[in-house]
Amino acid sequence: GSTFNGNIANGNPSGGGGGAIYVDGTKSMNGSIQISLSDFSGNHTDQLGGAIFSFPEGIGSIGIDQSTFDGNYAVGQGQGGALYHQSATTNGPLTIDDSTFMNNYAHGEGGNASQGGALWLLDAPVTVTNSTFYANDATTQESLPADDWHRGFGGAIRSSDGMVIVNSTIANNTAGFVGGGIAGDSVTLRNTIVAHNSGGNPWDIQQNCTNVLTDGGSNIQYPQKTTGNWNDYECLGGQTAVNPQLGSLGDYGGPTWTVPLNAGSPAIDAGSNCPATDQRGFARNGTCDIGAYEFGGGMVANSISPSMSGLNDIHATTLTVNGAGFTVNSVVRWDGADRATTYVSPFVVTAVLPSTDLDSAGTFIVTVYDSGHAMETGGLTFTVVPELTKVYLPVVMK
Repeated sequence: GSTFNGNIANGNPSGGGGGAIYVDGTKSMNGSIQISLSDFSGNHTDQLGGAIFSFPEGIGSIGIDQSTFDGNYAVGQGQGGALYHQSATTNGPLTIDDSTFMNNYAHGEGGNASQGGALWLLDAPVTVTNSTFYANDATTQESLPADDWHRGFGGAIRSSDGMVIVNSTIANNTAGFVGGGIAGDSVTLRNTIVAHNSGGNPWDIQQNCTNVLTDGGSNIQYPQKTTGNWNDYECLGGQTAVNPQLGSLGDYGGPTWTVPLNAGSPAIDAGSNCPATDQRGFARNGTCDIGAYEFGGGMVANSISPSMSGLNDIHATTLTVNGAGFTVNSVVRWDGADRATTYVSPFVVTAVLPSTDLDSAGTFIVTVYDSGHAMETGGLTFTVVPELTKVYLPVVMK
């Protein structure tokens, strides 16, 4: 993988862009480009595509997988905060798999509308699978009337043709005018969550999407439209909205951040014909879930608290393990031995360490085991240090 951080592409009078990568034709690369396990953060342009501008030729194709786009932005022309991709329906596809787009923004200036906080796509066959779009924004920073469409649309995605989105989560994105989630009509959704996106127009219409999209089955949208306005649309016409009960964006295992499903989410076991793994690479178990994250598909332990003690402070200690995918069957293990465990949530379990666990110096491995699914997390280190000697210095006063 590669890291692209803080690159700038500004002042190109011919209308270029791509703060980190600029692609105009792929013939010299055997017709294809693959970007894997890469991190694009803080790249920007005053043209098109804060991180990437791509315009492949002929059968040229571009693939992105297991990559993160965080805090990239396009101002000025304000199209595609992370990625601007222009192609033709006869060209090879753009495919995005197992990737996260978060905190990217497109801010149009000087009469340009803000479009596509994360993605701006034109005449391009595009497939997005197992990916997360979270907290992206397409809102002008200029003072415009509330009913001016230049304020922005497509907080996460602006697409004009031929897009398919599979097992992805599009949440908490914003647009200055309409379509906080998706702007465009030639989009098919399958096993996808579109929720809690917003548009800033004065009529509260077209909050998640600007048009009714093609329902490929097993999708969730939320909230339900409430205006009754003739010009108000939902992503999925005629489908009742339900709250997907999403957790917070974070590190729940795998190479990219994801948005988990909370216990009781209607997305759990409600999908069909899903990819074999979720965005993190964890197996989709039994009947698969809707969205990029599979509840119970795997466990990860990210941190423990406390992570150290001293021999001069030996007593029973409550250990907190933070992570994801925990269940009521999860048990904290201390160097392979089970400890009395309390299930708090899918993201937190606690265990009581007896004083005998802490009466000798050394390093000890903490894991979480799930007997119901025969899974165990990677290990975290707890250190017991020798008794510290306190030295008192005399106080000298003048």
